[in-house]
Amino acid sequence: MKKLTKKGFTLVELLAVITILGIISAVAVISVSSYLTKTRQEAMENLSKTAYDGFVNYMMEQNVLLNKGEIYPAGANTGNHSAAITLDDLYQDDKIDRPSNPYNTSAMCKGYVYAENPTTNNTNSALHGVDTYKVYVYVDCGSGHEVSEVFPKD
Repeated sequence: MKKLTKKGFTLVELLAVITILGIISAVAVISVSSYLTKTRQEAMENLSKTAYDGFVNYMMEQNVLLNKGEIYPAGANTGNHSAAITLDDLYQDDKIDRPSNPYNTSAMCKGYVYAENPTTNNTNSALHGVDTYKVYVYVDCGSGHEVSEVFPKD
């Protein structure tokens, strides 16, 4: 008489393996999701730093004075200095790379950069003394994803 041997896994063993794989998958999905969120936020912060650098480069290259959202030629008497320029303007002028949206790679982030000189009596200086200016950067990548920073950092 032949002895019957069982080959294969029992239902309990299969359910145990499936449960363990499900737990590992859930942990992996949560880890990847938080990593992607963190990476996208860092990309937006890097974009704001790049916009700041492009703005300073643009202003120094143009040798301009800053006043209330308008750009003036050096030497003009402008009073309280401030200016604004959009990310698209900086991109069009080759001061920054394409401001790609980390949440939607086919779209571009919008935003602007502006500077204010806290010294209102300083009417004849260009942005060469950038440390005297506060430069504000606002980046909006849509759907509530935005970052606002002030340079130089304290």
